[in-house]
Amino acid sequence: MKFDYSKIEPLIRRIMSVVLVVVLVCGVILLLKPEVWRFNPQYLVETTILKDKRFSANVQEIISPKLKLKAYLFEEHSNPIVSVEFLFKNAGSAYDPDYKEGLGTLLATMLSRGAGKYDMEAFNAILEQNAIGLDFENTKDDFSGALKFIKSDIVLATKMFNLALTKPTFNRIRLKQAKKDMLDNYKYMLEQPDSYAMLEAAKQLFGKHPYRNSRMGTLDSGQRITVTDLRTFQKQHLTQDNLLIGIAGDVSAIEAGDLIDKLFAGLPRHAKITPIPQADIQITSPDYHISRNLGQNIGFFYAKGVAREDERFYPLVLAIEILSGNSLTSRIQKAAREDKGLTYGVYGDLANYDKSNFIYGRFSSTPDKFEQLKQIIQTEWDRLGKYGVTEEELAQAKDYMIASEPLRYADIGNISGTLVAMQKWNLGLDFLQKRNTYIRNITLDEVNQVAKQYFTPDNLRFVTIGDSKKQEQR
Repeated sequence: MKFDYSKIEPLIRRIMSVVLVVVLVCGVILLLKPEVWRFNPQYLVETTILKDKRFSANVQEIISPKLKLKAYLFEEHSNPIVSVEFLFKNAGSAYDPDYKEGLGTLLATMLSRGAGKYDMEAFNAILEQNAIGLDFENTKDDFSGALKFIKSDIVLATKMFNLALTKPTFNRIRLKQAKKDMLDNYKYMLEQPDSYAMLEAAKQLFGKHPYRNSRMGTLDSGQRITVTDLRTFQKQHLTQDNLLIGIAGDVSAIEAGDLIDKLFAGLPRHAKITPIPQADIQITSPDYHISRNLGQNIGFFYAKGVAREDERFYPLVLAIEILSGNSLTSRIQKAAREDKGLTYGVYGDLANYDKSNFIYGRFSSTPDKFEQLKQIIQTEWDRLGKYGVTEEELAQAKDYMIASEPLRYADIGNISGTLVAMQKWNLGLDFLQKRNTYIRNITLDEVNQVAKQYFTPDNLRFVTIGDSKKQEQR
C-alpha cells in the first residue's frame, strides 16, 4: 500500500514555518544581546538572583546564665544542625615560646587524640558514629575551633567537646606520634614550591617578629616540647576571658546560653599572655628569588595595607579587586591572561593580622614568560596608583563583591565563623545586613585616594621561586 504524503504535507509546512520563526527570533536575540550566549561574568553578576540579597534574620548577642560568657547567635531552624565556632585571642603561633615553635599546633592536634576515659580510637569513633564534627586550629594570632552536630545529639556533642577542651589525654606516646606528624608536615611544606616560598617570604617580610615563624615550628623545635609545655600553654591561653563564640543553626537563645555554659565549663577564668609588638613588614628591601628547577615559576607580591577597622578598608579592598581580584575582569587578569596568555591565574587580597596588615597576591607562569608577567603586575600596580580606577570598573567590582557574598554562607559553619569575626573586628550585630551597603556607598574618590596612597612603586615587593635567571639567585 502506497503512503499518501499529500495528507500530511500541510502539517509539515506549518511545522517548518514555526521552526523558521524560532530560528529568526533566536538570531535577532543573539545579535542584539550577545551576553546571553557567550561567557560574560558581568552579565552573570547583574542577572543573578543573589544580587543585593541580604540576611533577614538578626544576629543576637547573648550572655550565658552561669559563666556569663558572651556570644553572637544566628538562629536558623530550617535544618536540625548546630554550628559553634570559637576563638581564643592571643593564643596563635606568634605566642609560641622561643625555641618551642609549633607548641600551639601540637596542642590543637592533641586535643582530638583522646580525652577523659576515652583513648584516641574510642573518642574519634564516637564522633564519627554520630556525625559530630570537632576541629581545633592554630593560626598566627589565635587558637580556634569548631563544633558541628545534629540537634538531637546536643548532649553527646557537648560532653565530647568539653572533655577534649578540659580533660585531654596528653599521652606521651601520642605526643611522640603528633610530633612526628608535625615534622612530616613541615618537611612536606619545604618540598612544595608554594608553601616553601611563603615560609621564606615570612622571614623576609617580618624579620625577627614572631610572625616569621611557621605554625609547624622548625625541624627541631617540636622535639623540645613536653607534656608540661602543653598543659602550661593550655592553662595560660585557653581561658574564658579571651574567648569569642559564634553559634548558628537550630538553637534558641535560651538553649544557646545553656550550651555555652556546658561547652566551656572548667576552663581557667583568666589568661596569662605575654604581648607581642607591632610588625612593620619589610617592603623596601630588594625582591627575593629562590632558585629551583620547576616546570612553572611562582611569584608572590606584598605591600603595606590597612587594618580591618580602618575607614579605608573597603576602598582598598575594592581597589585590590579591580587590580587583581578573583573575577576575570581584573586588570592583571585581562592584561596578562587574555592579552598575552602568560598565566594560569593571578589573584590578590588584603590580609589582616592583629599586629600587621598587608596586601598580598600570587601569580604563576612558565619560566620563559615569568619576567614579562612580573613586569605587567608592576606596570598595572603603578598605573592604578597614578591614574586610579574608572566609574565602570568600580561598579563592576561592587556588583561582583555584593553578588558573590551570599555564597560564603551556603555552609552554616561559615555563618558561625563570621559571627566570631564580627566580634574580633568589632563589626557590630547588624554587619550581615549592612556589609553590602558599606560597599555600595564607597565613592570613586575614596577608592582613588587609597589607590594613590598604597599603589606606589616603593610599596611593592616580590618573592619568587623557579628557574628565572634574570633575578638575584639565593
